[in-house]
Amino acid sequence: MKLIRFELTKDYILSKVSEEAIFCEYLEIKSVDFTKHYINVLRQDDIPKCSFFVRHTDNRLIFNDFAWRQFDCFDVVKQKYNVSFFRALEIVAERFNLLENVIPYDSSKKVILSVKAKYSIRIKRKKFSKWDLAFWNIGGLDISYETLQYYNIFSIECFWEYVDNEQRFYNNLKQTFAYHFPDDTDEYKYQIYSPNKRKDQRRFINPSGIKFGDLEYLDTKQDYVIITKSKKDAFYQKIFGLNTCFIIHEKIRPVDIVPHIFTLMGKKVTIFTLFDNDWTGKRQSIVYKQEGCIPLLFPKQEGKDFTEFLTKFGKETVVDTIKYYKQKLL
Repeated sequence: MKLIRFELTKDYILSKVSEEAIFCEYLEIKSVDFTKHYINVLRQDDIPKCSFFVRHTDNRLIFNDFAWRQFDCFDVVKQKYNVSFFRALEIVAERFNLLENVIPYDSSKKVILSVKAKYSIRIKRKKFSKWDLAFWNIGGLDISYETLQYYNIFSIECFWEYVDNEQRFYNNLKQTFAYHFPDDTDEYKYQIYSPNKRKDQRRFINPSGIKFGDLEYLDTKQDYVIITKSKKDAFYQKIFGLNTCFIIHEKIRPVDIVPHIFTLMGKKVTIFTLFDNDWTGKRQSIVYKQEGCIPLLFPKQEGKDFTEFLTKFGKETVVDTIKYYKQKLL
């Protein structure tokens, strides 16, 4: 009988061992209980505040550390042993005796996989200060740091920028945030946002290769999606119940995001755009309209974008406007 061999992948491992078993092994817990709070053995932690949930976009079990970040079972192994994604797979496979039927790793491919991107960003997080929270709590909102971290928004005290083999270090930051883009590889991708800088002072520093974000938060049961032009606008729109994702800047073409939405949501989904009410935003609305998207724009007197509208008029007016948009959308 011929031995069937498999590549070492996430799917192969999860076909043999459950996510719960991996979490229990490396978080040093007995079982996964959705009603219980846990300490995080991956960091110094004495108070049980972490919990589990099932991510609706892919039905994956997630360990949520509100004070830090979210982990799938392989993220836990990566963090615990400070290893790459592929090495984490090997560790799990070794522990659960899954290597016997695995194709030996081709060392010639390892060179390709281990080549680092020419550009990357690393960050050091800090607790949200009252000033940080005040920045996000515009228009009478009351947003907690847990909500910000759930949407992968972090306050940082410093970051490193790597260009080829050159490292640039930035500290003594006044008020700076990082948006984390989840990635299945061992590369963490961040966009740096310094709201108090001018545009010519690199207010945004974008990750390499990222064109859109927040598809993982889309409700696939909805029959519409709004594409907006920034993480910040998408965040506030989700707070008010809109099914929203974003492009990283308004030069991203429809072909870079629309097919991904159709793959996730199905071909019957209606796609709207809500870009800035300026020349760039209107031009991009026309580009997306030519590809079947329906443009939405706030009246100019009500603000340049969703965030400005919220700041100017407050949450009650926004709630009324959202009700109008939902009627228009649905």
